Amino acid sequence: MRVATYEGFIDELGQVRLLEPVALPIRARVFIVVPEFDEKLGDKPRHIYSPRLVNPKDAADFQLKEVTSTDYAAL
Repeated sequence: MRVATYEGFIDELGQVRLLEPVALPIRARVFIVVPEFDEKLGDKPRHIYSPRLVNPKDAADFQLKEVTSTDYAAL
């Protein structure tokens, strides 16, 4: 995998703008590295939501089945 690094910035609309013109193919896989970024959390802590099922009826697919234990030491 070849890697190239280009310098740029984020404009007022949230778009990535590169400092030099680069022709990238549509849907090119890119990685954005943000050096020296210090995000302020403000007064509110971040909240990571738990995943939820789209259809609650699908919860039956995830029920655990109780299995009796086998004493392999007696074999």
